[in-house]
Amino acid sequence: LSLGGFSGFGPIADDKGYVVVSGRAVEISSTSLVLETLWGARTTVRLSAPPTVQRLDTAAPGDFKPGDKLLVRVAADGETAEAVLRLP
Repeated sequence: LSLGGFSGFGPIADDKGYVVVSGRAVEISSTSLVLETLWGARTTVRLSAPPTVQRLDTAAPGDFKPGDKLLVRVAADGETAEAVLRLP
């Protein structure tokens, strides 16, 4: 992991320089979110107007197709996917 808590995601062909922050929501308002990481650090992020908010739903490997943008949480063995998120 980097000092910022991010790990080895390679570049995406149309990478726009997005930064991904994950954690448990500890404060929510119409203009911002405060997230707490697994390590206890808190980060405040402003919401765009209007924010893009989406809900996650259960999926199976067969729901993904070549060309999908995926974010994968990899287990400590470095080879096994613990979770997969399809990005819009």
